[in-house]
Parts: sequence; structure tokens; C-alpha cells
Amino acid sequence: MDNVIRRLQMRLFGRFPALRPGRFGWGAAQLSGASLLSRLIGFVYSATVMRLAGPEAVGLFRMVWPLYATAFTVAAAGIPYAISKLLAESTAAGAAGEAGKEAGPPRSPRSIALQGLGLLLVNSVVTAVTLWFAAPWLVATLGSEPRAVPILQLLAPSLVAAALSAGAKALFEGIRRMAVPAASLITEQIVLSAVAVGLTLQLARWASSPETAASALAFASVLGEVAGLVVMVVAVDRLWKTWDAARAQEAPGGRGRASWWPSAILSLSLPVAGGRILSSVGASLTTLLLPNRLHAAGLTPSQAAAEIGLLRGVALPLVLTPNMLSLALMTTLVPSISKALARGDRDSARAYSDKALATTVLLSLPATAALVGLPELWTRTLYGEPAAAPLLVVSALGAPFAYLGQTLVGVLRGLGRPDIPVRGHILGMAVEATLIWKWVGQPALGIRGAALASVVGYAVAYSINQVAAMRHLGTELRGRAFLGPLVAAVLGAVAGRIGAAAVAAWLQGAGQLPAFVVDAVALVTGLGVLGLFYGAALRSSPVWRWLAA
Repeated sequence: MDNVIRRLQMRLFGRFPALRPGRFGWGAAQLSGASLLSRLIGFVYSATVMRLAGPEAVGLFRMVWPLYATAFTVAAAGIPYAISKLLAESTAAGAAGEAGKEAGPPRSPRSIALQGLGLLLVNSVVTAVTLWFAAPWLVATLGSEPRAVPILQLLAPSLVAAALSAGAKALFEGIRRMAVPAASLITEQIVLSAVAVGLTLQLARWASSPETAASALAFASVLGEVAGLVVMVVAVDRLWKTWDAARAQEAPGGRGRASWWPSAILSLSLPVAGGRILSSVGASLTTLLLPNRLHAAGLTPSQAAAEIGLLRGVALPLVLTPNMLSLALMTTLVPSISKALARGDRDSARAYSDKALATTVLLSLPATAALVGLPELWTRTLYGEPAAAPLLVVSALGAPFAYLGQTLVGVLRGLGRPDIPVRGHILGMAVEATLIWKWVGQPALGIRGAALASVVGYAVAYSINQVAAMRHLGTELRGRAFLGPLVAAVLGAVAGRIGAAAVAAWLQGAGQLPAFVVDAVALVTGLGVLGLFYGAALRSSPVWRWLAA
């Protein structure tokens, strides 16, 4: 059976050696594939929910999400990052018998897992209980939207499942077995989407209130996290048996006694946790500024919630969907660069970084072109919300900065400098919050000011990460190598928009087709034209040939 699987893998990836099993790109490809499937499912879920529940319900849910994200940051406390990095270094040093020689680190993967998951369990339980009781005060103090309190309280219990699942995923990321986190991600999204769509469909029949629909979305999120954790528990149990078997084969005196105090995990996680908490608090404040500034611009609470739903529930999800590749690269880069540096192989670490950044650039160009060139078709076809198209155009301008910044986070974490992207994110959030305060309160800009502020925030964070990565690791990439794909993306966006408009006009004149069908066919046509332009340029690009080698 193993021989059959290996032959199938070689047949599928033989033309792309970088994507063969065991190579750096293989782990990223697994996570990217899972993220793609998860996002496709999420598209169906979010589009259906937007149509059934409406932008006000989605806006209410999005209002509390930054507070939940901040609580998750506190619950995780940087521990998954520490688990992944320590396991990668332990694996790299284990063959030479060097694991545990530095002061403090646990002596085996088993003790790293025990200490990390134990810390996550205690911290997440305390954080979840605190969030539940503090929800009324938090919403009253920061959000001025009392309907959000039960939604936030409903989300609180899922912190435990989310934190433990993140720690379990870090175990497999540290040993570069990305298929298990990928399976957990897909399971979580399937359960979340099925429950959310089923509940909102039933609530729509009952003509329920927006806050009831938002609570249903929160309940679906809880069940999704639990389902993802179940997958990880099964996988960790099997991994644990493998570790126990390897431990039993060691010589009686071959391993030292590991300290019960998780000093290595804390030394790595606490600096990261402090910065991430500040960053998440800043993100929460930034989002919670929106209803207040929209009220200042003359909108009612319901109108403000609907506007936030268009930005946070339509435009930004579309912009961040292609980010699945950079997130996968970020996750894969941490153990890969850490292992290379542990071996003293700085050239391999730089090669990992360069290939990840080049891949991100080649992704960001057509993604941005597709969003900017066909905004009305995206928002009408997927969400039935044409009013979100101007927000999508503005938000998409920040896509390259968001994608590249995320990949650079993985580079800097692998270098042992997770503090730098945290500082960059905090500064970006501060700039964004300042601009939101200035722009959103102006009736002429309104919610568009928030979209533009997010672009500037992404650009600031990316710039800080890029300068730091250049200083600490360097690069052999040159900007002129991407000129051909850039020109092709711009021309493809223009040609795709023209082609989509022509097809839409022809279909509208040919018969009484539903508007959804016309928009869908026009969107596919526009994407196809863009793909032809960009694909032709990509095949002749030296960067693409280098990546595929």
C-alpha cells in the first residue's frame, strides 16, 4: 500500500520537485489545499448566511469577534508557537543526541507536549470563565451595543477547545506533519457551516431578530471548534503511542529527567503573548470604534451594524480568502527555518524564506487583479450585496501587503524574533485606529474610510516585517523578476472586466435568464480571461521555473 501511495505522489508531483512529499513545499501544499477547501465551504456558508440572516446580524457577530479573538490570544498565550519551535529544534538536534543541552528546554517531544498542553488547558479555562462574566462590562465599556452581550458569552466556552486544538496542531506542525492540522481545519469548517446554515435557515422561516441569528452563528462556531478538537484528540493519541514506543526502546540511562517547570515554553511564549495581547486589544478597539464613528456620521445603530457587516462580512473575507496560502507558508516556515538554523544551515533558511515570499507575490498579483477588476460580480454573485463592491475595491488594495506581511511573520518567528511582527502589527493597528477616528466620522467617507485605513495599516505592518527580515536574514530576490507577472495581472484585470461585461450584455439580451446566472457566468468569464493573461506570463517567468525546480 505504501508503495502505491508513493507512486501516486510521484505521478502527481513529479513535474514539481518542490512539492514532493518531504520537501518544504509539501507541508505548505497540504495546508493550502485544506485551506482552499475550507474557504470554499466557508464561501457557501457566509454567502448563504448573509442572504438569510442579513448584514445586520452578520455585523453584530463581527462586532464581538475582535473581543473573542483577544480572549483567544490570552488563552493561547503564545504557547502553540513555543511548542512548534521547540519540537522542530528537538527533532533537528535529536539525531546528534543534543536535545535538551541548552538551559531549560524539555528533554523530549513528549515532555514538550505535556507541558504545553497542560498550560493551555489551565489558561484557557480561566480565560473562558473570565470572558463570560466580563462580557457585559466589556461590551458596555467598548462596544455600546447591548445586543452583543449574549453573543460574546455564547462564544466564551469555545476558547478551551480552540486553545487545545491550536496546541495539538502545533505538535504536528513542529514535526512537519501537516496533514493532521489540515484534516482538523476541514472538519471544523464543515461542522460550523452546516450548523450555521441549518440554524439561520430555520430562523429565517420564523422571522427571528438579527441578534437571534447572530447568536446562532456563535453557537455554530462553538460546535465547529469542538469538532476540530475531536479530530486532534484522535491524532494526538496515535502520536503519543508512537512516542511511547520510541521511549521504551531507549537505553535506561539514555534520557535525563525532565523538569516539571516549563521554563523553555514560558521563555518563548511570554514575550510573544504580551505583544499579541496588546495587538489583539488594539484590533478590538479598532473594530469597536466603527459603530461609534458611524453614529457620529449620522447612522442609526441598525444602519451602522449593516455597514460593518458589508465591510467585515463581505469585503474583507473576500480579500483575505487568498491569504490561505500565506498562512500555510507561515505555519510551515517556523519549523523549517528553525531546523535549518539549528543545523547551522543559514543558506537553506534563506532559500525557504525567498521561495515563500516569491510564491506569495505570484499569488497576490492575480488575486488583487481579480478583486479590483470584478468587484460587483464578486459581491452580487456570492453575497447578493452589490453595495459592498466599492468597499471591496478599496480593501483589495491592501491584499499584497496583508499576504506578504503574513508570510514574513513565519520567517521572523523561525528566526526566533516573533516580537518584531507583533510590534509591526501594533503600530499598524495604531495607524489604522487613528485613521478610522479621523475618516469614518466624516459623512462623505463613512465606512469607506475604515476600508482605506485597513490598507494603510497592512502596509505599515508589512514594511516593518520586510525591513527586519532583510536585516536578519537577507534575500536573493530581485524586484525586476516580477515585472512580467505584474504587467500581465494589470492587463488581465482590464481584459477580464471587458470580457465579463460583454458576456453579461450578451446573456441579458439573449433571453430571460436569472440575474444570478448572468453574474455567475460573467464572473467565470472574467476570471478565465485574467487567468489566460497571467498564466502565459507565469509560464515564461524565471521565478516560476525556479520555484518549480
